[in-house]
Amino acid sequence: MQSGHLKTETKMWNLARKANWGDSPLYHFLTLPDLAVIDDVSVHMLRQWHEQTFTQSGLTIVVTGDISRQAAGRSVDTLLFDLPKGRVSPPHDVNVTIKPQTVFLHVPEAEKTAIGILGRLPPTSQGNGLTDRLALSHFSQSGSGPLFSALRTEQRASYGFQAGFFDYNRKNRLLIITGAVAADQAADVAADIAEIYEEYRLNPNFETLPDLQNGMANQTQKNVGYVNIAARTILQLALDKRDPKIAPKLHNELKKLHTQDLKSRMKTIFPPKSELAIFAAGPSKMGWSDACVISKIEALDEC
Repeated sequence: MQSGHLKTETKMWNLARKANWGDSPLYHFLTLPDLAVIDDVSVHMLRQWHEQTFTQSGLTIVVTGDISRQAAGRSVDTLLFDLPKGRVSPPHDVNVTIKPQTVFLHVPEAEKTAIGILGRLPPTSQGNGLTDRLALSHFSQSGSGPLFSALRTEQRASYGFQAGFFDYNRKNRLLIITGAVAADQAADVAADIAEIYEEYRLNPNFETLPDLQNGMANQTQKNVGYVNIAARTILQLALDKRDPKIAPKLHNELKKLHTQDLKSRMKTIFPPKSELAIFAAGPSKMGWSDACVISKIEALDEC
């Protein structure tokens, strides 16, 4: 797919990745800015990659379901039997750089403006992931969350915004607020979101939190009963060097959280407004006079 045919949201996230990672191998892997490199991949290269990647070494394996430990062990042995033993490569030491800035990518053919607001969060290996999830879910909760109330109810400006976090890898975890908006409102909405977030971070209103918290806890308890979700949860705990045995009890951790836990976490750990980066891509430059306005991602170095 040529870059000119990419969705506006995709172009905005490509811009954000370029700003975060620079011209690094990870940026090129996640974004594929030069699609011609696909044509250069040979069968020999694929086989070589397969031999180096699919090995018996350095694996973390999770088995869930109605199966005994002995039967699970035999199944794993059978799956791995024909794989070679390979060298365990240390993880790449990569680090996201979040530079506080506002960048607008002009996309004349776009129908709307896509916005992404990013900040750094500590990795999940340090714990408190459930606290972050609950706080951000409440922030963007449909119907009553501060973000929804301000943008959809009062301004009627949004196609839909959401907040959450994203793990690039085990070290780099980002807070993300993203959505789409009509082009003529985009610059004002982006600025408003940063203000709404900062007000929530410092002075949240948690009147509707109990219902959301109970609902999330109940759903978490149900989810762990599905073998695929249980396996993913246990795997992430193991890769974070945390006790996998807590997986069936995570709903209790959610129930135990108090509003003070969320307030303290947001005030001391969540990035302040001054550390956020705002990226947007859309058809109109109107209102973006304070931003670095570019017409192609390659021009980001000029910002």
